[in-house]
This record gives sequence, structure tokens and C-alpha cells, in this order.
Amino acid sequence: MRLVHRSTHAVTLIDEGRELIGPAEQFLDAAETLQRSTSRRRRHPVGRVRLSVPAPFGLYLTSYIGRLLDRYEHLSIDLVLRDGISDLVEEGLDLEVRLGTIEDSALISRHIGSTTAFLVASPQYL
Repeated sequence: MRLVHRSTHAVTLIDEGRELIGPAEQFLDAAETLQRSTSRRRRHPVGRVRLSVPAPFGLYLTSYIGRLLDRYEHLSIDLVLRDGISDLVEEGLDLEVRLGTIEDSALISRHIGSTTAFLVASPQYL
């Protein structure tokens, strides 16, 4: 449906365009209200997050997770410690920290750091 008439000198609303001004303003007001209510939630994390991490990294994370949960009382974290990779969808996981290359191209991933592994043993054991 045409809403405006264009000429070389001006753009003017036609009757159909004028009829839509009221509903369009209501729609924009509703969208702004929705944006304000969701932006309030963005300031403070809310809900449960299921996070899977390699066991050694999970032991390191526990002190930080405690502080995070103290800061955001409406946030809860289910920490899953494992050494293998998971099926995120099947296991209901939100996030997973993986070591090495990501084989599944459907996953959204970000490189968050690097580490070096060491094998340590006494000379007598070796």
C-alpha cells in the first residue's frame, strides 16, 4: 500500500499514511517500553546458567563463581566438571569451555586464552 506521494518538490502523506500514524505511534511506544524493561534486566544477570568446563579449570573457577553469585543474587550457575566434550543441546548446557580446536562448525565460539600443559614426575618415577 502506498503511504506517501513523492514529487520533485516534496513528500506528503496520503490518506492511508495518515491513518497509520496513530497505530504506528502506539507501536513505537510499546517497543520503547519493551526495550526499557529488557535493558533493566541486562544490567543484572538473572536466571540459571549451565556451564561445562574441564575439571582442572573448574577447580580454579570456583572461587570466582562464588564472588559472582554473591554479587548477583538472582543468578545461579550449574557447574559441570568433565574432561570430554559435551552435546550442548542434549545436555541442556548454555556454555562450555573447550580445549583445542572446535570441530563442530555450528557452534559459536571465541578464543578466551591459551595454556601450556606440563607432565610432572619425580626423577625416580621416570
